[in-house]
Amino acid sequence: EAKLFSSHEKEFKHFNNALRSQATKTIHDRVVQTRPQSAPTPSDQSPPRNGRIETSRRGLTLAQLREMAQTLKSISWTRGGEKIEWEKANIYDYEKRYMTKAQSYKEQVDLDKERIADWLISVPFATTLPALFRCIEWHA
Repeated sequence: EAKLFSSHEKEFKHFNNALRSQATKTIHDRVVQTRPQSAPTPSDQSPPRNGRIETSRRGLTLAQLREMAQTLKSISWTRGGEKIEWEKANIYDYEKRYMTKAQSYKEQVDLDKERIADWLISVPFATTLPALFRCIEWHA
C-alpha cells in the first residue's frame, strides 16, 4: 500500500487538488448566489405574504437565538408522554412542539423584520438542543 502511494503520489495529488478545487468552487458558487450584496433596507423588504415571512428571510439575530435558548431551557419537555430533561431535548422534540404551528419561531418573535441569514445551521435532528446552542455560541 505504501509503495502504491509513493509510486502514484503525483496522480493522487492531482486528483485531490482537482476534487478540492471543484468542491470549493461549488460551495463558493452557492454562497455567492444566496448571499445578499448588501443588507436589505426597509424600502427593499417586501411585506410578508399572507402574514408569513418568506422562508429565506427568516434569519434570526444572535440575540434572538440566545433568547430562544433561554426560553426553550425554561419550559418542560416531554417525549412520548414522559418528562425529559432539557439536556436530552433534541430537534425532533422541538419540531413536534413548535414546527407544526402556523408560524415559524421568527414570525412569532419578530414578524415585522425580514432578515436574510448570514449562516445556515444544518445539524441532524437527533442533536440535543443544548449541543446546538453550544455550537452556535462557539461559532459566534
